[in-house]
Amino acid sequence: MDDFALIASALVEEAVDWLREHYGEFEFWVARDLVWTVQTHVRQMVRERELPYLVLNNYPMLAGSRRSLSADLVVRDRPTGAMVAAEFKYEPAHWRTEFMATPGMLPVQVWGAEGVAKYVGRIRAFVEEGAASVAFAVFVDEGRYFRHRQAHPERQLSRDHSQTGESARAAQEAIRRPRSVRRRRHRDQTDAARRGLHFRG
Repeated sequence: MDDFALIASALVEEAVDWLREHYGEFEFWVARDLVWTVQTHVRQMVRERELPYLVLNNYPMLAGSRRSLSADLVVRDRPTGAMVAAEFKYEPAHWRTEFMATPGMLPVQVWGAEGVAKYVGRIRAFVEEGAASVAFAVFVDEGRYFRHRQAHPERQLSRDHSQTGESARAAQEAIRRPRSVRRRRHRDQTDAARRGLHFRG
């Protein structure tokens, strides 16, 4: 793996670790809130370290039938155009008052082929088709609604659901040449902090 792929991957991983540490300081409503928060932090790191990278969101990666398939977050090397991409999916805690008061809103995500599995496949395609050197899938299951679901085929996920309160175990997958899996730990958010948060990749 070249220097850019190593450094940019480390930036994404560091930003997700930072999100874990500061999760309780934010109030998230949709996946875009997560993306904006992580993107802002990655941009700050790029600026402070004087790296020649752009940090972009909703960036077109592959041609689609009607529109391009985009990545939620992309770190792009200015000199070479090489990219590291990340997709974020978010399931809010179902006991949050505003979500409980909105009929038909929950669950937000679908676990099967039309939902989370689709986006895990998308990041694999980003790498296999050469659009990205590395691609991450991060699924934040704030209330651990999907904790009883079986992992998608060939995905390695943390299945430690015994932790509650201020800490919860997470899994984050990085697909690259060659494929590898990364694991990370994360914290809970606001009211959800007392009940448990689960990040899956």
